[in-house]
Amino acid sequence: MKSEILLDQLDPVRFALKERDTAGGIELSSLKRLSELLHSTDGLVEARFSFSREGKKIAIRGDMKAQLKLVCHRCGGPVDFSVEGQVAVSPVTTEADEPELPEGLEPVLMVDREISLWQVVEDEILLALPPIHRHEQGECGDLISFTCDANKTPVKNERESTSDNPFAILKSLRSED
Repeated sequence: MKSEILLDQLDPVRFALKERDTAGGIELSSLKRLSELLHSTDGLVEARFSFSREGKKIAIRGDMKAQLKLVCHRCGGPVDFSVEGQVAVSPVTTEADEPELPEGLEPVLMVDREISLWQVVEDEILLALPPIHRHEQGECGDLISFTCDANKTPVKNERESTSDNPFAILKSLRSED
């Protein structure tokens, strides 16, 4: 089942006065800052938001989830990463509005009476990512790695080529002439 695209720009005050909800997907390729960290931009972020008033302020609460393919910092291959998160924000027009926010709500900048839900989702995903993306130890592809023994002498790991001389294949090619 294909998800509808989530609205990007909307007027949160109007949505909150009517206590509206919105839900949908965002293509990963549309989230530019996140796309730079991905091995593949195929897929969607699924998100839902509810708008309400808390006192004199607007509250936007929701959740999101996505399956990402990050770039492994060890081998450069794809690393599957599942992200799920909760969103609790309130629109502000200036930094001076931030201290007046209800407990538990983070500020989101409102420009020309609108906010970007896509930016809110992208910010939450970026905050949820690990600082270094990598496979678990031993799961990387054709990575050759070394460890050190107690004498600080490099020891070859089992995944390294069994050939002692990297030029041995050249010698065998030369002897065929």
